[in-house]
This record gives sequence, C-alpha cells and structure tokens, in this order.
Amino acid sequence: MIIKLIIGLGNPGPKYEHTRHNIGFCVVDALAKKFSGSFIEEIKFKCLTAAFDFEQTRIILAKPQTFMNESGQAVSRLKKFFKIANSEILVVHDEVDLPLKKIRLSFDISSAGHNGVQSIIDHIGQNFHRLRVGTDSRSSRLEVDTYDYVLQNFTAEEEELLHKKIIPAAVAEIEKKFLRRS
Repeated sequence: MIIKLIIGLGNPGPKYEHTRHNIGFCVVDALAKKFSGSFIEEIKFKCLTAAFDFEQTRIILAKPQTFMNESGQAVSRLKKFFKIANSEILVVHDEVDLPLKKIRLSFDISSAGHNGVQSIIDHIGQNFHRLRVGTDSRSSRLEVDTYDYVLQNFTAEEEELLHKKIIPAAVAEIEKKFLRRS
C-alpha cells in the first residue's frame, strides 16, 4: 500500500486557532472531517495525526505541535517512521504572496521565505508538494508588517469565506491533484 503524508502547518493552541498562519491546520481538519479521520496526539512525532484510506493509498494527516518555525522536526520524524518519499508529501500552508481566495499547488525547491517550509527543507530536503493558500487581504504591505499580519485573526467576513469557499476549494484541489495522483 502506498502511503502519502499531508502536513498542515500552523501553531498549536487556542491563541493561534483563527490566525492566518493556521490555514494549513484548517485544511487538514477539513480533510479529516470529509474522510472520517480523527486526530490523536502522537508525542513521538511531535504532532497530531489522523489517517484514512483513499482508494489504494493510506493517507496520514499531520498537524505539527512544534510551532511553525520548527515544523521540520515533526515532518522528519513522520517521514522516517513511515518511510515516505518526499514526492509523497504535501505541505499545506498560508501564503502572504497570494491574495485571499487564491490557492496554488506546486512542486517547489524553495521556501520562498516561509519559515515553516524552510524548517521542513532543512530537515528532509526539497522536492515535496506544497499547497499554498492565499491569506493576504491587505491593501498595502505598509499597512501591517508581514510577521504581525500572519499572526492576526481572520475577520468575521474572511472566516465565512474561508469555510464556505476557500477551504472546500483547497480540499477539492488536494483530492484531485494529490490524492488521485499515482
């Protein structure tokens, strides 16, 4: 059986639950819900994990509990334990270089300045898939510093848009282009 790993990036704890940086957690939560997966704490992996079978593939979902900038620790542990090739890993994360509502699936070798992605590259190398979920709705980057911006909560209107359109679109993209890919 093929094993694929889908990592949602975010920061643990209620303080960060509704922040832009936690969109990766939101997407893997939606995947777990759609495919009846339940998250459990896996201390040895430093994450919460859920699993389900999709056709002939075992899918492992993970939400690192190391905080964003140390995500590579958890990903490395999962990769080694399950013997998963980088090409079978998808990292879902926020992207301030994309406007809110945009999603982009790519197979990149660069972190493009995202510290969580860079941590993963530092621990497992390159050549894994990324689903970037746009989170920028600022009229200008001068409005709020990017570091502070990603730790801000979504507005009520943005939350509604996330749950009605953006997250379902991200889940559909993952199912179509990553889960069904052999």
